[in-house]
Amino acid sequence: MSENISASRTLVIKFGGKTLQDPDRIVSNAKKIAKIALTDRVVVVVSAMGEETSRLISLAHSVTEGKPTPRDTVRVAAFGEMTAATLFASALEAQGCSARAILPTDDAWPVLASEEGESALSLEKVNEDRRITLHDKESSKRIGEHILPMLESGITPVICGFLARDPMGKLITLGRGGSDTTAFYLGKLLAADEVIIVTDTEGVLTADPSKVESPNKISVISTDQLDTMARGGALVLHPHSLEHKTPDMRARIVNFKSDDITDGGTLIEGFLRATLRSTPFQLALISVVGEEAIEDANLISHLSASLARDGISFHGLAVTHNYMGIFVPEESCQLAYHKIHDQLKAEAAFKSISMRRKVARITISSPKFQDQPGILAHIAKLLADNEINVIDYITLQGDVAVYVDWSDRENTIRLLRRLAVSARLDEVIAGR
Repeated sequence: MSENISASRTLVIKFGGKTLQDPDRIVSNAKKIAKIALTDRVVVVVSAMGEETSRLISLAHSVTEGKPTPRDTVRVAAFGEMTAATLFASALEAQGCSARAILPTDDAWPVLASEEGESALSLEKVNEDRRITLHDKESSKRIGEHILPMLESGITPVICGFLARDPMGKLITLGRGGSDTTAFYLGKLLAADEVIIVTDTEGVLTADPSKVESPNKISVISTDQLDTMARGGALVLHPHSLEHKTPDMRARIVNFKSDDITDGGTLIEGFLRATLRSTPFQLALISVVGEEAIEDANLISHLSASLARDGISFHGLAVTHNYMGIFVPEESCQLAYHKIHDQLKAEAAFKSISMRRKVARITISSPKFQDQPGILAHIAKLLADNEINVIDYITLQGDVAVYVDWSDRENTIRLLRRLAVSARLDEVIAGR
């Protein structure tokens, strides 16, 4: 061990299941960690080997004829991570690196949480969403009492990902794919310099390599962009994991075959924060009423292309089976109105077109909104209580766009900023 270990970096390095699927890969990765541990303080987080979690959950379903209790699936699945942690710590010791497997049964276990509701683990779903509250104060205490002293004495803790314990000692999980959350959460509580996610891909790719031939690797990606990808279904990171990335924490996703897993791959920049933006110019709402054919995708495409030829951009589109609302810049609304009418008047489904001017758009965005049921109702009530008439809402994942009269713009911005504070969002940046 280096004599300067006390002044070294603190790294949390998480290994995905496919990177540990056989003894050769475990030994290869252990050699890399043993080398890194000569100069840096390392906490290792491991997933279960290969497809072990799915195999164990499948066994629980089989022996209970498809009716396992939530407790059954959690207890059985936990053996996957506990086995992986024990084997990886043993492999590190064999390389001359002092290591200790940290299991949920240990007094040193650092991830404490509570779960709302209870359900059996999914057989197939990856990045499973469960309503978990992590207990920062209690978890930090465990880290201070147990994990930090290990690091200071040159021991590399190998911690099971995916698992947690509640205040009563009950074993719970962070959901399928939750090892990513374990890594970033520990990184936050340890004030780690970097969290490294080791996978079987070259980093973050432009598309799923099982669906697209030779996708490109992304060298640098923002936390917001990666969060959007994950919540949109990309199997890159668990959607909740990035909530724990701090401004000072570096993060990367790297391939386990890399000679140096502390470099290369995809660098993740920034941290998740709420944003409050308002379009700086007035909009107009053009409303089209018709029958069911009005939502036809070809019709929308033709309208968009027609307006684009005159440089008219969309700033919102709301469509139902018999209504289409198109938000365009106020300065272009007359031209847009006539062009849309001319294109639609021959359509059998078309009934009428109208226009509302001097509209403002304010968008508040936060990934936390997806975990706060009723957020739209909170926004609606807040604005209604302050006598602000909302023309329309358009929502997508963690974004809520609110359209109001231009005269209500400043008051709406003030109220949404107040909402962000009461919702305990980390930071709001207002863009005008």
